[in-house]
Amino acid sequence: PDDSLQQGIDVAMKAVRLFLNSDFEEIEKLLHHKRHSLMYASEGYAAIQYLRAIMSFTKESMGDAQLAADSTINLAMHYRKQRGVGSLLSSPGSRSASRSSLPQAAKDAAESQGHGHLRHRRSGSSMGPGKDAHSKHGSAKSWFRLDSPRLALRSKKDKQRGSTPSSVDTASVSTSASVSSMESAVSALSNAEQKPPFDQAVLDASYGELQMLNELDLAASAETEEQEVLDKQPQRSWASGIAGVADSLIGIVRAGSQAVGISKPEWHALKSMTPTQRHAELVHAEAYLLRAMLNVAMGDGVLSVLKEGWHVRSSYATYRNCYAFIQDAHANGETVDDHFVSGTYLGIGVFNLVLSMLPARLLRFVELVGFSADRKLGLELLAIAAGWRSDPQLADLLEPPPKDTESIHPCGYGLRSEFCAMVLEVYHAFLCPNMNLGYPNMPLTQAVLPTAVDENPKGLIFMYFMALLHMTRRQIDDAID
Repeated sequence: PDDSLQQGIDVAMKAVRLFLNSDFEEIEKLLHHKRHSLMYASEGYAAIQYLRAIMSFTKESMGDAQLAADSTINLAMHYRKQRGVGSLLSSPGSRSASRSSLPQAAKDAAESQGHGHLRHRRSGSSMGPGKDAHSKHGSAKSWFRLDSPRLALRSKKDKQRGSTPSSVDTASVSTSASVSSMESAVSALSNAEQKPPFDQAVLDASYGELQMLNELDLAASAETEEQEVLDKQPQRSWASGIAGVADSLIGIVRAGSQAVGISKPEWHALKSMTPTQRHAELVHAEAYLLRAMLNVAMGDGVLSVLKEGWHVRSSYATYRNCYAFIQDAHANGETVDDHFVSGTYLGIGVFNLVLSMLPARLLRFVELVGFSADRKLGLELLAIAAGWRSDPQLADLLEPPPKDTESIHPCGYGLRSEFCAMVLEVYHAFLCPNMNLGYPNMPLTQAVLPTAVDENPKGLIFMYFMALLHMTRRQIDDAID
């Protein structure tokens, strides 16, 4: 898992450099084939789909972005550390016990259930005339099976969408006559296993038809790649629903016990996690925010806002726990990797900065439900993660740090450092002049934006904010250029 995490970070760093130069097609090529196995590749692909959705705002692009965000959430849940009742129900012992409790008739029915399609499973080299089937391939029953999970997923997906079967499905239906002949071949080969030698002509004929059906199955599986990822993830059942309700009740009891000092805070669980599991918590929170914003845009008004508001609060609670863990590690003389710190500071900084822009009446309600809206803290965390506070030339242009932020964990160049810098540039170059949020730090903006444009000559975002800076200084010709 740790090697997979480092591979995902390396791929994501390359994608960030491409994003800064506005090379979106190369980003999709880089992340497309790795988004099912690497968390950060999956999250980057979901972010690109989200940008495409908000730029085009079509129903199809919204659906693609939502599917990509769901895939990222499922992958992050696969790497997360199980806690609460869910950890007990998802343990291997409980799953094997639940399977063993099923009636034998139900097991036999589930194993023998077919979907009208054969898959050829080859083991070893291809078998030609004169080869011994038992020595090269084992028993005849291990050659193929009468079910195809990927075709079952595709048929389920077509029923949900109400669409007509594809050409691949039509081709597989047209081979129903071959399927019946294959069933006779199965019985012949099974009998041959018990009473060798068997008829080689029957074996060669069945082999050719099985190879044709296998090609059809591979073509169908290529079209159901997204659903195959969801099939690999742990399936939700009635037990997971009960676990969710029980975890909610346990959370209420835990909050009360923490208030009176009986139990430890939630962020203590991060101490016993591996680096991969901690990054999975962060990726899960970020993907939840993406999906919440998409659902609000596609939702039905106030109800969807209230529903996704709970998910946003859950993401903020994850950021807050990660921030408490980082500061506790710093107080004990320990260090946390820069990629995790930059992601946490980006989340906490953006939350505090955005919520501080709300009206006073709404701000009191937001703070009542558990959010914080400290603009100075948000700007300071973003400056630390962007590397501006550690730069002597830029540190003199920044405002003095708040007194209670002097012992904050430092941060080097992390995966999200460039995004922290972009948020600060948006705040000083666009939000402050247009939303009356105070005087923008123009000397800081004039020192940062030209450097960003020189380092990323094809970056559309930096060109846009550089043009805004020229307009603020009444340099219209330079802004047009």
